[in-house]
Amino acid sequence: MTKKLLYGFTIFIFSVSSVLAQWMDSSEGLTPSQYYTHEGVYYLANNSSTIYASTFHSVFYSTDGGANWIEMANGLPSDPNIESIACNESTVLVQTKITIDTYAKFDLLKWNGSSWQNVIGHDTPFAEPIRTIIYSGTDWYAKTYGKLIKSTDDGETWTEINSIIFPGDLPDNGHFLAYRNGKMYLGAEMGIVNRPVHVSTDDGLNWSSIDNLQGSYIYQNSNAIYVVGDSIFKSTDDSSTWSVIHCNAHSLSLWVSGDTLVQSMAGGNGSAFYSIDGGDTWNAFNEGLPQGNPSAEIRNIISFSGNFLAGVRGNPLFTSSGVYARPIDFTTTGVQKETEILENYHLSQNYPNPFNPSTKISWQSPVSSHQTLKVYDILGNEVATLVNEYKSAGKYEVEFNGEELPSGVYFYQLRTGSFVETKKMLLLR
Repeated sequence: MTKKLLYGFTIFIFSVSSVLAQWMDSSEGLTPSQYYTHEGVYYLANNSSTIYASTFHSVFYSTDGGANWIEMANGLPSDPNIESIACNESTVLVQTKITIDTYAKFDLLKWNGSSWQNVIGHDTPFAEPIRTIIYSGTDWYAKTYGKLIKSTDDGETWTEINSIIFPGDLPDNGHFLAYRNGKMYLGAEMGIVNRPVHVSTDDGLNWSSIDNLQGSYIYQNSNAIYVVGDSIFKSTDDSSTWSVIHCNAHSLSLWVSGDTLVQSMAGGNGSAFYSIDGGDTWNAFNEGLPQGNPSAEIRNIISFSGNFLAGVRGNPLFTSSGVYARPIDFTTTGVQKETEILENYHLSQNYPNPFNPSTKISWQSPVSSHQTLKVYDILGNEVATLVNEYKSAGKYEVEFNGEELPSGVYFYQLRTGSFVETKKMLLLR
């Protein structure tokens, strides 16, 4: 493989005033007539090429960063409520709720490219409200009110792993799932107090509580896992230890990249805050968002192609619901900041190499983008996903642990924007 030459230089930036980009309405195609009377955008999800948004009763997609939206209504039941949405690079799943004879009925649907197909019908044993759907890198998991179910064929068929009941702790009410480094985490139902987060190390068969850790929303990236409740908790050692990085959070969503965190706050008024120092200090960045209305809530914040996108819902009599976008740009007031300008992509050779059992992989990207770093065996089978998230331009390093793998040749591949590079490494026992 041809090696790429690296060039770089260092500049100093002196900022004399705060230059924060403004949120702009990015709801073209999300027409108000398609909203439920008092609601807006409930869920946002994205892969590397497409953003998906669900209003209360329809689903839309955008391939141009949210500038234009196209409805995906073909195959949806009549007048559905969209309960959840999730996607990976090839699959989009939504759960819908309809009312039949005054009873709520739930279906899980998969997009086949032109219409929605039913994969869990409302007359099947798994037809319960799905609290969350996640993709582990190889398999899909969904948490209903009382069951944990799994799909190994890209959402086509589902099997039950376990009926999740935690006597005395969290009967049936697990809310958010997250999967990181072989561990699965389950948060409490939102609004339920004094209920700990639970963790499983055997694919959801058995669960144990994490003492003194309470929260509903759980987020993870390649560096850490975060639990959001009344405070934001962070663990960088796979839940062995936890630190509090922000108190009195009451967050509805959290976005993390390195030391930069973005959260939307519960309680309305369309409030969003950011931190560039790992959560030590926070600043509001609400310019352009619907303000002054207690019914306005930012339900999700995601990143895509250099922008943040926020899904806002609220009473249309008082505020504009929809999707709002703004560049990922935080300029610090009155601070001298040293910035290294990178001109090339580069994936470094892992070190040490050969290795046993762990090695470090570093790379750099001159632009902010969604990035993936995956490991494959010599047959081309994916064995690990080390990175799968939006990252700002910069230099990064992760550790790969091959303790569970046999000796042999492996390949690691970086994808960021249109750049793809693969390198070989050797695991020797």
